[in-house]
Amino acid sequence: MNIVEELKKYIDELLNKVRFDRNVSIDAYKEIMTASEELLKALTDLEKSRRIDEQQIKKLYENANSLFQMIETIKRTRQDAKPSYIDEFIPSISPPPFTMPRTLFDPQGTEQIAIDVSGRVYSERAELALALLFPGSITYRYGTPVKICCGRWFQSGRARLSSLHELDPDPQFELKEAHRTFKVYKPLTLRAFRLPRPYQICVECLSLSDGDENCGHSAPRIHVRRLPSNHPIIRKLELSRIEGEKKRVQMPMAIIISEATFLPEIEVGIALIGFERTISVRGRSRQVRVIYDPPIGVKIKTAGISFKVKISDDFVKAILDSNRILRRDVILQILANELSDIMSDVGLPSYYHEPLLSAIISIIGLDEVIDERTVTSSLHDPGFVNRVINALNTEFAFREGTRPDAPLTQRVLESLQNLTITENELHMRLYRTILHSLAHVFLLATAITSGSQLDDIDYLVNEDEAEIIIFDAVSGGNGSSKTAFEFLSEEGKFDVETYWQSEEREEIYRPKNFDETAFELLLPCINSIADRIFLFGRVKPAENEIKRKLRELRIKESTHQRAIRRIVEYGISKLFPIGIGYHAVDYTNDPREAERFREMANICLHGCPECISIGRKCNYGSFYEKYNISKLALDELLNHNIKELMVTSLSIDETLKILKKYEVAILSVPCIDEKLYGELLTKLNSLSLQLVGREMNGKHVKLSGYWIGTTPNFEGIIYNYMFQLV
Repeated sequence: MNIVEELKKYIDELLNKVRFDRNVSIDAYKEIMTASEELLKALTDLEKSRRIDEQQIKKLYENANSLFQMIETIKRTRQDAKPSYIDEFIPSISPPPFTMPRTLFDPQGTEQIAIDVSGRVYSERAELALALLFPGSITYRYGTPVKICCGRWFQSGRARLSSLHELDPDPQFELKEAHRTFKVYKPLTLRAFRLPRPYQICVECLSLSDGDENCGHSAPRIHVRRLPSNHPIIRKLELSRIEGEKKRVQMPMAIIISEATFLPEIEVGIALIGFERTISVRGRSRQVRVIYDPPIGVKIKTAGISFKVKISDDFVKAILDSNRILRRDVILQILANELSDIMSDVGLPSYYHEPLLSAIISIIGLDEVIDERTVTSSLHDPGFVNRVINALNTEFAFREGTRPDAPLTQRVLESLQNLTITENELHMRLYRTILHSLAHVFLLATAITSGSQLDDIDYLVNEDEAEIIIFDAVSGGNGSSKTAFEFLSEEGKFDVETYWQSEEREEIYRPKNFDETAFELLLPCINSIADRIFLFGRVKPAENEIKRKLRELRIKESTHQRAIRRIVEYGISKLFPIGIGYHAVDYTNDPREAERFREMANICLHGCPECISIGRKCNYGSFYEKYNISKLALDELLNHNIKELMVTSLSIDETLKILKKYEVAILSVPCIDEKLYGELLTKLNSLSLQLVGREMNGKHVKLSGYWIGTTPNFEGIIYNYMFQLV
């Protein structure tokens, strides 16, 4: 082994030690990783340079010089040269065989898109353009604020792109969205301009007064210091793959993930179907959704990981039958998505989605736990449309701007009346929601395991195969998936981060094996536990992190007293629907009370930023994310899958029996009485001491950690201690 190989081996050993050293901070870990990557690259380059002889160096120099001369010739011949015009000049300026290197305008093998900023052309990687430089976006990449043209869209919520930008005449691929199939076109040149000052925006539809969008609303246009935030709405589609090594994770994650496969090459179609714009108007956040016509996108070849997951039909059916609150919430999600699709087809702007949905909830009575037959019957009622339109009067008492166009609203509601919610549709919606929610968890777990940012990776879901694919979000790959696959699991090692006694919650984000990270993200959300205990709980846990959250919530008691009292009166079952719109607020015409109510009503049930919400990275867009994820459903999935591992009594014999059979046992004991709280903890700790270190099956019992959950009615808490044989 030469000295270069020895150095590489030593670096690998050092990184492996650092990775599992708790004394090394995350910042120090990142610095070490960056330094090691640079050193490895330098060593690799050194090894390559030793094999290049003088003749090769001379040839490389001549090729580079020839390439430079070609570029200069093109610049002189056509000042506004773009990649799409290059072929005109190739025969006259290039040596045989009269072809250009594919990477001339395609560094590192990636696709390129030209950005024409008021006549000056920049060449950008396609992935970057789709993420940052999409129609409707605003960027400081070229100095002063630059806006990518999207045209007028306020009437239909659709941006017509064909007349504004140069698109490839041949579609890249086809995409199925709702009940239709769209052709996706690669943008060759996206046209942009420098935004004029001052920045003005319509408070009604959030159109900018920039000569590109504008609108015809009579509502006032306000001056804004901060430009609106824009995020693309992206859909992904697998086009082809090459499969590599397969691995299995260990218990208890093996119950959910049946197999993980590394994909050294996967071709993904990335389609932009529109963008979302968010801005604060007079202290209130407003959001709109604009759809592209046609959608634009590219194909990339990258690397990824395929996860096959287990979501049985029996489980979905059992949960729909047993959890009536979740069943009602799934019905509400179906309505929300159907309403969105109809509004898009009809051309009713998306900023009317929440007020319309809120009015529909109040008319149907979806605050109550009702079934799909009652909802379908209400939709088919002849007076449904008029009743919803009348309910909008109450909704707009707390909203600025005009009401939605009456004829379009009529068409939307009449189309919605054709919806019939069946048992099969409920089943499929819950299945998709669980699969999509799991994809969020796996994306976050991959980021933590590999030390990546969310912009470095992406995900797609294959519903037919119950498969989730996490892939590097750049053509050619960036190593995130490979790193996560390398640290997928580690036999005999599985720890749940017991950060409950510490104020340092950030410990949960230190790099660790994928299966450990994913399991922790599947555990009950700490914000959710604190919210539920604060509003409905009988027992106040002593863990520092929950106590800190409770202190933060109690600060709001003086200002949010009426809102808190009203939510407690509504009860647990109504938490999800009453947080949508203003239909459930105490109508005193006091906007502050309305906002306080909405703030308190939106406690964590189906997802939040510290749980499984990924906002602008969500496939459905951040605006509709809450109608397509469910932490509550993931809680049900986890509880269902680990129930065979659970011991619900303080029994050493029963715990040892489960350990002998599965090599994993979870002691799960509820506490619903504050007076018995201390006594229960003493018994649990005593039992743990008696179990840890025992020999069984040639292995020893290890305490892998513990976590806290809430009882189904949120009044009590559940302590869960996990033991493993290692």
